[in-house]
Amino acid sequence: MSVTEHRRNQLYNTLTEKLGAEEADTMVDLLPPVGWADVATKRDLDYVVAQLRLEMAEMREQAHRDLTGVEKRLLIAMISTMLATVIAVSGLAFAAAGLT
Repeated sequence: MSVTEHRRNQLYNTLTEKLGAEEADTMVDLLPPVGWADVATKRDLDYVVAQLRLEMAEMREQAHRDLTGVEKRLLIAMISTMLATVIAVSGLAFAAAGLT
């Protein structure tokens, strides 16, 4: 049976009659604002933590794969630039040797 506002109010009135207003306020404040079915349990939190860890691991793996692709493209660009530089310097060396 779920706790409705009407039942909560009845409990408060009964507690006020039996214990006094201050004690009744304290008791009602300790009750959850909704039914117990809506309160998260430790098992619920453990499940959420496990799901978040799984998602984070997947994101880490994807980031690693993406970074590896970027590194490969940078390596190819660097080798191409170095090869072009070697060819240009070789051409200059042969041209300088032919001028003398």
